[in-house]
Amino acid sequence: MKSASDSIRPAVLHIIDQPGLGGAQTLLRDLQHAADEGSFDHFVFALRYTTEQILTEGGRVELFPSKRRYSFAPLFRLRRLVEQQRISVLHVHLFRSWVFGALLKQLWYPHLPLITHQHGGLGNWSVLERQLFPFIRKHTDRFIAVSEIARQGLEQLGIAGDKIRVVPNPSPSFSADYIDKVDAGALQLRETLGLADVPILLFAGRLERQKGCDILLQALHALRCDYQLLVIGHGSCERDYRSLSESLGIGQRIHFLGYQQEVDPFFRLATVTVVPSRMEPFGRIPFESAAMGTPVIAANVGGMKDFLRDEENSLLFEPEDVQGLARQIERLLNDSELRVRLAAALTETAKGFPLSDTIASYEQCYRDLIDGRSADTV
Repeated sequence: MKSASDSIRPAVLHIIDQPGLGGAQTLLRDLQHAADEGSFDHFVFALRYTTEQILTEGGRVELFPSKRRYSFAPLFRLRRLVEQQRISVLHVHLFRSWVFGALLKQLWYPHLPLITHQHGGLGNWSVLERQLFPFIRKHTDRFIAVSEIARQGLEQLGIAGDKIRVVPNPSPSFSADYIDKVDAGALQLRETLGLADVPILLFAGRLERQKGCDILLQALHALRCDYQLLVIGHGSCERDYRSLSESLGIGQRIHFLGYQQEVDPFFRLATVTVVPSRMEPFGRIPFESAAMGTPVIAANVGGMKDFLRDEENSLLFEPEDVQGLARQIERLLNDSELRVRLAAALTETAKGFPLSDTIASYEQCYRDLIDGRSADTV
């Protein structure tokens, strides 16, 4: 990991559970790619190693060399990093990292500002997590929520409103040269997968109940038009979803492709991206699709309500409404002008969420805490 002695800028240590597929990991990757922006140095530490990685080792990113999910061994490495890199702020992402941030404050650094980042999943906590949260809350100086609904979830847990800052996730932005490169990759992808010249639907995300891939599969069973579905991602429900697609008689149209390091060619290849989630604290997939010029159909849930508008920049359906989703898919596949209009509108919407604004919001939080302008710990 690069030393802070190479720079006099204040340093932030981001801690995350693991470097694999997820919105929080994508956010930290984007921060590393924009390392020269802003006035803070951003270091990233993953508490465990995984085979699939959005975050890769090197520069200011370190992956703890263990696949053990439950271990306190990373705590001592984190202590050394705080000293070596002269860390000014701790910024923790996802629940296990929240615990480690609170432990660092409890054991060694009571005056080091701690920001706890709420990316989602408040309603899915285990009994142990619920028991640990008061400890986390005690040591947190500021909570960051990715959307208004995430903020409301924190307030329902007893967090005072003045301790919460809403900072939406950024949208990706790419050069024309990069889009040309992705176009070539999309063409190669169609050939490699042996896809027929038919409309391509895309599902991208973890294969867990929250993400709603089963809702999409049931909707596809009702379609009367031709299509192929690409499913990128993995999770505990994959076997069930494979079985469901076969039992519905649509297995030959569904391609389960597992984890993919490079997702942009899939978005570029797709005719439509579908986000059928039962819940999304923010929902980054619509922005990733927009960056590749692909329209979106999404469930009208969670943080996506903050930026998706039915008939304006997307087509929406009510959560778990299988028939409603089927109607929207069939409609969009049969209307090329609507696809072009919605994709262009969503691209414009995404421009309102630049990474530079996200970095500026984070760094204002850091300065407020460092300068002592925040209130006492929750």
